[in-house]
Amino acid sequence: MNAPLSLMTQAIVQAGGSGPVERIATTFGVNWSQLLAQIASFCIVCVILHRYGLSTNPQECWKYGREQIAQGLATTEQVKAELARTETQRQK
Repeated sequence: MNAPLSLMTQAIVQAGGSGPVERIATTFGVNWSQLLAQIASFCIVCVILHRYGLSTNPQECWKYGREQIAQGLATTEQVKAELARTETQRQK
């Protein structure tokens, strides 16, 4: 698994030569194999999140959130009404 990454790293370093990208990478100490591994990991995480974790339509999430808020508000009103009724019964 490390061999393809090593080959890609060598190709990038050889292609870069002494161009501006290679000079900047050398100045900041870029480790190409580590950078490519992190890019691959990031892409894998994005694919997994897109496939299993996130809805493709954000409006569905917003609609669900609004419904949950409305349900919570309705429950709050019911509890307030029952509390007021209980207090009036207690005062009698």
